[in-house]
Amino acid sequence: MRQQPQRDNYSEIYKAQSRYVQDLKRQERLEIEKNRKRRENEERRKLLSSIQTKLDNITIINPEVFIGGLFPRRRLSAVVAESGAGKTRFLQKLASDLSIGGSIFDGFAVEEKPLNSLIFAGEAGPELMLRRAYDTQCNIDKEKITVVGMIDAEHRDISLMLDDDRGRQNIEAFIEMNRPDIVFFDTLASFHNKNENKATDMKPILRYLLNLAEKWNMAVVLMHHTRKRPASDKKRKITQDDAIGSSIFNRLVSLIVAIEPFTSSSINGVVEDNKIMLVRSLKTWFQEFSPFTYMILDNENVVHMEINLNPDLHIECNSVDEGQKDKVTLQSVLLKYIDENYSNDDWFKSSDIPENITISNTINDTANFKELENEAGEVTISSRQVRRILTELVDKQILKRAGYNKNTLYQKI
Repeated sequence: MRQQPQRDNYSEIYKAQSRYVQDLKRQERLEIEKNRKRRENEERRKLLSSIQTKLDNITIINPEVFIGGLFPRRRLSAVVAESGAGKTRFLQKLASDLSIGGSIFDGFAVEEKPLNSLIFAGEAGPELMLRRAYDTQCNIDKEKITVVGMIDAEHRDISLMLDDDRGRQNIEAFIEMNRPDIVFFDTLASFHNKNENKATDMKPILRYLLNLAEKWNMAVVLMHHTRKRPASDKKRKITQDDAIGSSIFNRLVSLIVAIEPFTSSSINGVVEDNKIMLVRSLKTWFQEFSPFTYMILDNENVVHMEINLNPDLHIECNSVDEGQKDKVTLQSVLLKYIDENYSNDDWFKSSDIPENITISNTINDTANFKELENEAGEVTISSRQVRRILTELVDKQILKRAGYNKNTLYQKI
């Protein structure tokens, strides 16, 4: 007769089986957790890879990403000036030109097609801007320009503030409705209640605006005031440090344009005429544009913005006094080089002109020309001088031009 196992033996068998099942479940859980972590790690690596770029693979920015030849899409830009300098007039002229396409700022740049502008007006309401547009009698397509006034918004309890969620939602709703190519905030201080001198206050606002620019593929331009400067400081040119606010402003804005009083004597630090305004770049992540001036003329109740694309600025030479004397000679050197290297059918860029120019025969034997030559018989002309002289030759109808900025092409007429 077979002997039955004892109860204690059954108990040990059940315990061993239970431990085995528990070990299997534990291993299964560990495998599931291991797979989950692996998937998370793969997803994280994909995310990190999406924001890294090899320098060799960077695409050169094309000119068409610059609105009006000035303001880059998907970036923050700023126009800085003292109060009363004409920032809104500048803004309105640009928006008007963009609305019909073609020539921008009387030939500064060319837009192949009309573009949409959205203006958040914190100081000058829609009525004032419409009256100014009527006074200047400029060509304009009103359907291409939308003005949202802060005063009207406040009367209807509509927030446009950049430092609260409701205001941000409303601002983005206006952008979604109008799909602008460029958005202006005139002025930035009107759309927030934060301390502009604190980086912790301004960084979230500027980051939000930068994200908007990237999301909607548009240029965002902040009209901004300078700090109050003593009378003695007003004789010098505006710098980045004169813009109101923390240094975070300078770090997150890719282009800063200054508008300031100008006369030909400004190069010596003296400003005699506040009616002429100089537009120039204070800081840019891209190629600098050529400075230009404008003057607001009121003739028999018709206001006109007269633009000078070639103001008499200081030429980069060894001394300020010699600048104007060398200007004509440098132009002759450049013309001689073009004649010797390009036919009437050739197109060329300013970047094709070497910094050190050697021509086969000297233009003349004057002391002015000899002073510009180095020991190798070469004449040095900076890239900035080349661009300026080429523009002058276009105005004199010696050359013709196609395109603008980095892709501007020139050809002999």
